Amino acid sequence: MKPFKINRNSWHYWVNKNLFQNSHMPYWEDNHRDFCSYWRATVFRVIFASFLSLLILVFAVILGAAVYKDPVGFALVIGSVTTIVAGSIGLFDLLIYLRDRHRRKASTEKPEGLLAQRYRAYKSRICPMVEYEK
Repeated sequence: MKPFKINRNSWHYWVNKNLFQNSHMPYWEDNHRDFCSYWRATVFRVIFASFLSLLILVFAVILGAAVYKDPVGFALVIGSVTTIVAGSIGLFDLLIYLRDRHRRKASTEKPEGLLAQRYRAYKSRICPMVEYEK
């Protein structure tokens, strides 16, 4: 099976490289040379980030419920939290896009997706090696 090429500008690479890292793993790529370990790390981090987002949302709802006697205040709290989170994500995405737009090349070959590669690895029962590229 051919190696799975991972673009260092992809969302899953960014999640694995920057989310929930500690000082004991300075060389993240060296620990994830096969696709199966890369897949497990990605899924774990996405699920954990979703869980943290859910906790933040629950906290915002509890905070809003504390202000429930004033419906306008309740709507303002939830609306403000939603706007701040969505605005932060949008601004971060825009900054990444502006930073990397000069690096993008018009490629005729579309890279294989993460889920398609996982399905292929599951069916063949072989974990291909991972190649990191810019």
